[in-house]
Amino acid sequence: MIRLKGDQATTLESQLIRFELQTSDPRWSSFTLGRFVDEFLAEDPRGSQALYEGLRWFLKKHSVRLTQAVAAFLKDIVVLCRTRTQGPIGRLDWDDLVEEATEGDTEAQLYLALQVVPPGSLTPRLAATITKGLEPTLFRNEVLDELAP
Repeated sequence: MIRLKGDQATTLESQLIRFELQTSDPRWSSFTLGRFVDEFLAEDPRGSQALYEGLRWFLKKHSVRLTQAVAAFLKDIVVLCRTRTQGPIGRLDWDDLVEEATEGDTEAQLYLALQVVPPGSLTPRLAATITKGLEPTLFRNEVLDELAP
């Protein structure tokens, strides 16, 4: 469930559309992606958690396919959020994201969850959902490596 305030969802959506993730030729640079993350984090007091929720919503709404480029984009967003926010990522409230992730999620949403949710917050149900959902993809081995005990 997206919990962005006012027209924040519309703004986020228009910014993500400009990256052309839903096309076969996505477009962004490290500079524009960094600026996008910085601006979003400055506008929302919930910071990276709000951005992750918004990304999750966008990926489903626009049926963004999980490609190498989309995976790189999601990893870059997560890295930027982790380096630009204060305090450990474990302080964020993962309960909603963990509960909302289901077998009905898109591959891109499951990949985002794999990147975002810290190992200590990853439930067995979510790990199984991610593994099953991403098993037929190019990212199968990455999932197995990430979720290995």
